[in-house]
Amino acid sequence: MSIHKNRRKVEVCHNCHHILKPEDNFCANCGQENHDLKVGVGQLLYDVFEGITNFDTKFYNTAKSIFSQPGKITKDFLEGRRARYVPPIRLYFIVSFVFFIAFDELVEMGLNSTNDFARGVIDSLSGDSKRADKNEDDEEESNKKEDNSIQNQAIKAIAEKREEKNKEITSLNIELDSAIANQDTSLQYTLEKKIERNEKQIKTFNKQIKLASQAKGFIDYVTNFDIAAYEILDEMNVDRDDTLRVIIDSLPEYKQRPVLIEIQKQLALDSVHTEAIKEPAEDLKAYFTERMGKKGKIEYTLILHSLKNNVKVPLWIEGVKVIAKSSDGSLQNRTYKKRLLEMSNDELDSLIVKEEKGKSTLAFLKRGLRRNVTYYELAFDEDAEKAIGEMVHFGVNVISFMMFILMPLVALMLKISYSKRIHSAIWYPFKWVKYLFRLLKYALTGGFMRQKPFPEMPKLFEGQTRFYYEHLIFSIHIHSIFMLMLMIFIGIGIIVGHWNIALSIALIVFMIYFAMSLKVVYRQSWLKTIWKSMVLFCMYCFTFTMVLGITGAIKFALQ
Repeated sequence: MSIHKNRRKVEVCHNCHHILKPEDNFCANCGQENHDLKVGVGQLLYDVFEGITNFDTKFYNTAKSIFSQPGKITKDFLEGRRARYVPPIRLYFIVSFVFFIAFDELVEMGLNSTNDFARGVIDSLSGDSKRADKNEDDEEESNKKEDNSIQNQAIKAIAEKREEKNKEITSLNIELDSAIANQDTSLQYTLEKKIERNEKQIKTFNKQIKLASQAKGFIDYVTNFDIAAYEILDEMNVDRDDTLRVIIDSLPEYKQRPVLIEIQKQLALDSVHTEAIKEPAEDLKAYFTERMGKKGKIEYTLILHSLKNNVKVPLWIEGVKVIAKSSDGSLQNRTYKKRLLEMSNDELDSLIVKEEKGKSTLAFLKRGLRRNVTYYELAFDEDAEKAIGEMVHFGVNVISFMMFILMPLVALMLKISYSKRIHSAIWYPFKWVKYLFRLLKYALTGGFMRQKPFPEMPKLFEGQTRFYYEHLIFSIHIHSIFMLMLMIFIGIGIIVGHWNIALSIALIVFMIYFAMSLKVVYRQSWLKTIWKSMVLFCMYCFTFTMVLGITGAIKFALQ
């Protein structure tokens, strides 16, 4: 790698026509570089390559020091040896730019790819079982078969018991005929009671088989529905304390869906007290779609309706009349959330004040948070992958902005941890205790008589300390190195398919690197360095969480 630029020097400055000497690299009159740019394409390409190589020399020296000697670039920079390294600010911008671009690409890969890593990232971020890949579908199918197998075994076991009771009844009937023929009334009564008990048990077995068969049918029929009955009643705007909710909850699961479908059919005919649900969720539409047959299927979807606010509607459930009461409009279903997104700022402020029962402080932040949280709640229902992508991109933007607040705070932590003057002020009361003991010893041993020097009074601030900018340089370097480590370790982890393990290793390696850097830059004993590194790491985690929460909330509210 070339260190010095190969200049094509001229005798006269092209800018001010000042006479130049052969050793002049720049014009003494105007400062323009003594370098002729009138060259062919080949020479131009060579110059570009040489410029890149010369530029990369600093990167080479910086990278070499980073990976071989922790803390060396900070130590050299603070001691004045700066020309060989990339300046700290430039290094941070370059590394952070590459880091956030790489992280963005990782997110895109996670959202668009179909491999196990991508699905793991998406599922861990969303917690959403609706986005199952083919392997998960196979697992669900296997679970379904296993459930069916359990139901089949239960039905078979009950049927076997019923068959045993039928055989026992047949045997008892033969004995009963014999007892009647012999006119043995006592035996006859006993046998009739046994037959009666067995017949009751057979009826019980028949009910159990029926219920088990219905449960098996329910597993076959609605296994793939990922929506609960209470969510459906929320969308129907049924009041939280209404009797209808109690009735639905008391029904077995296999009965809930037919009853809810029947209720929807009744609501669809009532145009006075109900209104059609605009753009119902896919799960809701799937729940109210009839599927019949194993291969072929007949499907229809109801035009789903919900109750209007503050109304009472009579409904028939299995021949029983039930009065269903709607909410007052405060039930936070999809309709409510969509209506909230359409509210003006004044309307939303009034709603927040009403909910908080008083004047709301920081109304613009609460309004933004409420609106954006509602938006993402709906977005997750409609398209989880898209919502996750938006949230992750938002998080990347927040972290990139947050770093400019975090790095000065970390420098302040280092300033407090390594400032001898601050430590002197903290220990000042204890110094006075020590001073009083020395003074007492001086008086008791006759210091005045022996003309010994009087004990010096403790000073509030003692010792040399580093400037704040020195700690800031260390903070910039260590953040740049941390992002660089994350890129390398997680990149390797993705390649080998264990990115989570790679992340853990990266954190452990960085902790060791951080302690070694502190030792090199601040030159304290290993015991003090390890102790301070652990304290600083805990302080950093707390500060990171606080700054991330505050900046994230403000940016989220204002976006």
